[in-house]
Parts: sequence; C-alpha cells; structure tokens
Amino acid sequence: MNTTESFTPDYVLHLQGVQHDCCCCGCHSASPLLQLRWKNQVRHSAVFGCDQVARTILFQRHSLSMHIGEAVAENLPELNKRLLILNHSCLRLLEGVRGDLSLKLYTLGLFIMKAAKESPTEKPGSLVEVYLRQGIQRRIARAFEAFSSDEEYKIMALRTLSQLPLEVSLDPLSRMVLQQTLQQMAALPDEMLQIRLNGLEKRCELAEFLQAQQTAFINFLLYQLYHNVFPGHSRADWTAAYAGLCQHFFCLKMLCALSLQQQLVLDEENISALFAAWHRVAPRHSFHDNPLLAGISLLK
Repeated sequence: MNTTESFTPDYVLHLQGVQHDCCCCGCHSASPLLQLRWKNQVRHSAVFGCDQVARTILFQRHSLSMHIGEAVAENLPELNKRLLILNHSCLRLLEGVRGDLSLKLYTLGLFIMKAAKESPTEKPGSLVEVYLRQGIQRRIARAFEAFSSDEEYKIMALRTLSQLPLEVSLDPLSRMVLQQTLQQMAALPDEMLQIRLNGLEKRCELAEFLQAQQTAFINFLLYQLYHNVFPGHSRADWTAAYAGLCQHFFCLKMLCALSLQQQLVLDEENISALFAAWHRVAPRHSFHDNPLLAGISLLK
C-alpha cells in the first residue's frame, strides 16, 4: 500500500475534539471538516465560512501549527512539487517578515512577482531566504513607505463590499444597523464614498484594533495560503490570487471599522462572525486590470 504526506493543522484537531453545535448559515449544523487530497499530499482543513471554524482559526492558540503524518495515496492528480515549495515559502514569509500586516502582504506581493518571473527550474525556497534577510526587509519597508497607492482600487473594493449580501451572526439590532450602513454606502457616488473611506481609515480605534488583533488577521491569512495552496497552479493567475488576498484584508478591516463606528463590541464571537460572513460571499478575482498594483494599493 502506497502512502503519502498528510498535514493536519491544530484547528482541525481542536474541531475534531469538540461537539459541532454551530447552526450558522455557513454550515447549517453539518460538519465543516474536509480533506483536500492529491496523489502526493493530503491536507486536512475546514470551511472558514462556519462561525465556529472561524473562531477556532482566529483565536485558538497555535491554530495553524502543523502536524505531519501519513495517509493512503490515492490515484489522483499530483500537486505540483514546485507549487508545494512556493506555497511553503509564502507561509514562511508571512510569518517571518517583521512589521505590521500591510508590510507583510506588501513583501509577499514582491516575492510573488519575482517568483513569477523566474525560470521553472529555479527554486523558490532559496528566493524566500533573500526576502527574510533583515537588510532586505528594511529596504522593502522604505519602498512601501514611499509607495503611492491608487485610491481608485480602494473605492472599487469598498463599493463591492457594500453591495454584498452579508449575513452576519450578530444580535438583530447590530445586524440591521450594519446592513443599513452598507446599503447607504452602496448608494453613494465615488466622491462621497472616498470621503467615507478616509474617515474610516483615520479612526484611531481602528489602528488600535488592528494592533490588538494582529494574530487573528495573520491566522486568517495563513489559513488562506494553506487551504487554497496559494498562489495556485496557474502562474498567470498568481497576481490575481495575491490581489484577492489583499482584498480580504482590506474588506475585513473596513467591516471592523464600520462595526467600531457603530460601537459594536468586537469580542471573539463578533469578530469571528464578521470574518465568516465576509468569507461566505467574498468575490474571486475582482481586479482584472493590473491586479498586483490593485492589491498593493489596498494595503496603504
């Protein structure tokens, strides 16, 4: 009997060990656990759109710690070995870069752009070591500081968010206020939406919240990298996948900013509900024109 590598994150082990008593619209009481299988690897995971899964991944200590074992190898397509190395490099980079979330994602974008230009024979594992050097990180931080973002992409992302049918597991009044706020934003012209965006981004409570919840955001992003085998099979789609990752970060940040504005208590339960609701309806590949620039612009 042939065997292959099997990866199980801590969040899966935790979910396996507790009763699934969630009945949100992301799971409808069904088990959210799943397996991603290829001939040469098995990845155990769970559906993030479930509120209980989201809370476990965001807040369970060491939720993305990985346990490696063996599983029966099935007659399935192979997961590209170079993609495996690249995916592992992206996970290392996101964890290893010093700085805030925006700088981590900016560095990841530069890494993806460089990896996409390399020959298929080059090893991305050696490239990531370059980006983890402290001297390189300081240069990247200065470049990010000097980067001038295109506000048009932020307006596009915020308008997309305002038009999505979010079903957030909040108390009825908070859910109604959030839905009304998003509907009002969807009706605003670009000029007024820009003013609203500026006000949300400048809230001191948001900066304090992001600092306090950095681990939760990192866990969410690490889940995306692991679960989706980021950046994906097709090299042509790598920058679009990167833009999607940045859109996740931007829209979740805006959802939290709106919630803070309406004085919603952002405890573990409500943060998890916001993240899970966004994940259930998040669009794919929203930026077809220069997705790398779009993604980086959402970070500033």
